[in-house]
Amino acid sequence: MHETAKPIKILAWCSFATDRIEEALRDDHRVRLERISSLIEFRQHISDADAAFVIGVEGFYDAEVARTISTAPERFRWLQNMTAGYDGLLKHGVRKETSVTLARGSNAISVAEHGFARRCQVVETTA
Repeated sequence: MHETAKPIKILAWCSFATDRIEEALRDDHRVRLERISSLIEFRQHISDADAAFVIGVEGFYDAEVARTISTAPERFRWLQNMTAGYDGLLKHGVRKETSVTLARGSNAISVAEHGFARRCQVVETTA
């Protein structure tokens, strides 16, 4: 008899991307996405979580979040930073057993487009 593996539980603490992530994982029964919106919820759900999607910048990832992760059970092994900035992760740290992946370059196209649009706007107003 084949035993079904328990799904990986990922805490999603980043409202701007969770809808798209949820859509992508909708039919994947190997993953269970749990939406959270506060440190209180993070603490309540981390005990049986394998990973979390967070915003790693100061003001979101702070000493309390780092402390919560540092005391999480061993099964919590992955932290996905959903933004390009990671100053909060650097300042407050992550335990060495936790893998961290970054969203480096995730907004490169929109930043380039903004810069180009801004430049075009300046040229039009001075012409």
